[in-house]
Amino acid sequence: MSELSLVISIMAVLAALAGVWLISDSVSKIKAHTESLVETHIKTFQAKITETNSKLQSMTNKVGAIEAMAQSQKQEVLNQISEIEKNLQHMSGELKDLSQALPHDPRRPATMRPQRPPHST
Repeated sequence: MSELSLVISIMAVLAALAGVWLISDSVSKIKAHTESLVETHIKTFQAKITETNSKLQSMTNKVGAIEAMAQSQKQEVLNQISEIEKNLQHMSGELKDLSQALPHDPRRPATMRPQRPPHST
């Protein structure tokens, strides 16, 4: 009977070792699969981050170009306004000169009549 108990004990130990090995192997496989999934997700997120950064850089470049173009157009408009103001002053001076050169016409409004110095007697 002691031999039978010894054989049963050895079989029980071997069965326990086989169970530990199966559990350990399953845990290793689960760990490897989980690590693989994590790496895949990390790579996917890194690719999305890179793509998003690229799009952001592209948009930043476009905004910079638009701002530069707007600044250029603003300066162009300011230059045109300055030129118009100069032309207006010049034409106002010419109009004044022409108005003073015209003979006196009582039908013209007083603001359009030439300014003559008072007569001295």
